[in-house]
Amino acid sequence: MRGKLGGLLPINIEDVIKRGKIMNKKSKGFTLIELLVVIAIIGILAAVGLSAYTAARKKARDAQRKADLREIQVALEMYYADNGFYPKVNKFGDKNSGLIKELMEAGYISKEYKDPLDPTRKYCYGYSTTSGYEGLYYRMGAKLEVTTDRSMVEDNGYNPQYYEVGNFLQGGKDPTGRVIDCRG
Repeated sequence: MRGKLGGLLPINIEDVIKRGKIMNKKSKGFTLIELLVVIAIIGILAAVGLSAYTAARKKARDAQRKADLREIQVALEMYYADNGFYPKVNKFGDKNSGLIKELMEAGYISKEYKDPLDPTRKYCYGYSTTSGYEGLYYRMGAKLEVTTDRSMVEDNGYNPQYYEVGNFLQGGKDPTGRVIDCRG
């Protein structure tokens, strides 16, 4: 059977119907373009989700750093209340040396404090060594991953790239004018 156009088109309608229903939209499956669009959308959503997840993890590690420094600050204040001065050590250290060893041996803390991302990256600790002021002023700090964190600027510390705590953060100088730089 030929089409109604009087034989101008050599199309057999029955062949078209038998060959896979080309003329109607009841075919199953997706075209290559549709699949590529879906894959592209999934890729974009995954990239956005991954970046949000990464940012959240950085903020969580920074929050841990700040909490660690506040815990140690409380221990330092207890040490000062009992001894009349802050530990006279020149580094943050670990259980074998420095501030952490001093506070652990004195019973003010019971654990080592390590950076949540890189245990070899140290927090820092400094104290006044000026005659007459030894052990009266201190500063501790940690470098944060989220560089836009306002607390690094608002802590009144010496270095705007570090989150700092202590009792001489007025521009990083102790009462004698000595600058203590907390760079780890």
